[in-house]
Amino acid sequence: MKRMLMLFALAATASATAGTGLEKGFIRIWRENGQKTRIPVTAERTSDGAFRYRLATKDIPRTAEFVDVVPEAAEAGKCDGYWVAGDNRYGRMDRDEGRFRSVRGHLQMPIFGMKTSEHCWVGIVKGLRLEFVLNLAVSGGIYHYYPRFEISRIEFDPYEDIVVDYYELTGENANYAGMAKTYRDWNLKRGWVKPLKERVKGNPALEWSAKSVFMRCKLSHCDGHSRDNPAHAMPPILWKRTFADYKRLMKSVKDLGMDYVDMCIVGWQYMGFDGPFPKLWPVPDELGGEEAMKDAIAYGKSLGYRMSVHVNNHNIYRNCGAPLWNEDDICVNKKGHLRTYGYLQGGLAYHTCFQVVNNRWLDGDLQHLREMGLNGIHHVDVTSARYPTPCHAPNHPANRQQMAEWQLKTCEKARAMFGGYSSEAGMDHLAPGLDNALYVGTFGSAQQPATELVDGEVPLWQIAYNGIIMSQPYWATVDASYNRGKDKLKKLSDPKRRKGIHEMTEMTDYLWDPAHRVLKVWEYGGRPTFYFNDYETLAPMKEMYDAWQPMKHLVYEFIDRHDKLAENVYRTRWANGEEVVVNYSDDKPYDYRGRTVAPLGYEFYQKGTN
Repeated sequence: MKRMLMLFALAATASATAGTGLEKGFIRIWRENGQKTRIPVTAERTSDGAFRYRLATKDIPRTAEFVDVVPEAAEAGKCDGYWVAGDNRYGRMDRDEGRFRSVRGHLQMPIFGMKTSEHCWVGIVKGLRLEFVLNLAVSGGIYHYYPRFEISRIEFDPYEDIVVDYYELTGENANYAGMAKTYRDWNLKRGWVKPLKERVKGNPALEWSAKSVFMRCKLSHCDGHSRDNPAHAMPPILWKRTFADYKRLMKSVKDLGMDYVDMCIVGWQYMGFDGPFPKLWPVPDELGGEEAMKDAIAYGKSLGYRMSVHVNNHNIYRNCGAPLWNEDDICVNKKGHLRTYGYLQGGLAYHTCFQVVNNRWLDGDLQHLREMGLNGIHHVDVTSARYPTPCHAPNHPANRQQMAEWQLKTCEKARAMFGGYSSEAGMDHLAPGLDNALYVGTFGSAQQPATELVDGEVPLWQIAYNGIIMSQPYWATVDASYNRGKDKLKKLSDPKRRKGIHEMTEMTDYLWDPAHRVLKVWEYGGRPTFYFNDYETLAPMKEMYDAWQPMKHLVYEFIDRHDKLAENVYRTRWANGEEVVVNYSDDKPYDYRGRTVAPLGYEFYQKGTN
């Protein structure tokens, strides 16, 4: 331990600005036997002004259970301030007691921050970013907020140094928007991501997406979601539409004047949606077969649309309809057991290993899809919705970071073939390869009751990535303008609400009707996305399509500010100076810049307008 203390003393560089609370702190190591060691640290200063806390890989004890990184500024008394987490959650710092811990694998971005009466700072985890959770504890009115690296759950030896950079924010940047912009600027400067404006140049498929709503239509699906079904039995298949029906639907969309639509066919493959992946062919005869699918693709293109399909690279099934099942291809846990993912519509799903996906199936699948005439950006389920899963299979081992790199290879191949990559959610280990997120997240205060420390949500992800990745806010805001049937849920105040964060029918509680959901899409710079409804009526889609037209160029713009102007009233400001103000109030109008924002309404302030 003396050696480690000397190592940290030698690592300290130029003295920090006095009084920030970030230049000194400690690293705390918890061992599996319950012992803990607290190491005082003086932070390094980086060229971009960060206070860096580092623990080299060789100095992470292999018997460690956790490692905490805690600067002095991360311990603060309650005040008129707030804390934020990388999954958009936000809490006021006015409690005396309480705890919050992010759920492993559900943190979209490796950032967190505090604004207190004395300081405003953001922390960015830059090393071992896939192996930490956020811990927030309040005791006696003192807040303690820090990243905890779960060393014992890495499953491999630590593969990177622990690196956490803290930035002091001042002036106009001393807020949660400044925190997200600091992260965005770092990602842009290091070339990890590129603005959408640059990526659409010479890329007609991606340029089309940037001015189009996203319309997904499910033709068929398995019905094996229940655990009551035998785990490996082939579930029944529900046939909902044929390709002839789909052609008629596309014609109806076109006849309504919706010219810019990304068409995505779902449930087209062998045995329907969530059928026995990774097998995709033959296209079911019940839908019309492969020739009918090619005809529908050609017809959509004749209407002027870009055509794509939904596939899944993550799940694999072993049921009786799964001819590509091979235990040697499956992701394996540390004990050598096959990793199961859960009961989905195709039955019990297992984790694939993305090394196998790349080396066995992906190239042929993408080539076959292109030969069928598809020309829209490629959409893949699950991949960006969760952290990568380690694999211990002897023939294809990979830690989480290596698995992330294999996932990014799937993005690169899809981009090369179809011009872009779309996936289910916004886990940003995939940001360098992601062009569109079906939704940013399903986890956070917008989808669960406020906890003892969580008060709401703010658009951290959107500030960090609008203008880089197209998105719409939440699972709840897909089909925002439609009534969601069984998912038309109750307000947060309803005492009968269940509290299960993974109950999909609870995900829309914060956004309980179309009016609130549409406002959330506009507030967060969202791209209108449609999927779950049956399209018996297209009027709600047309209404949202029309409303988006004067705002759709904002997919190219960075978000600079987001503010609460009054109770239930929020303003989003883009880098080009344009603004959207939304009013969630049921009965109170709000006046802003010479206009009245009606209850459950919004106003868009374009350049050169009041």
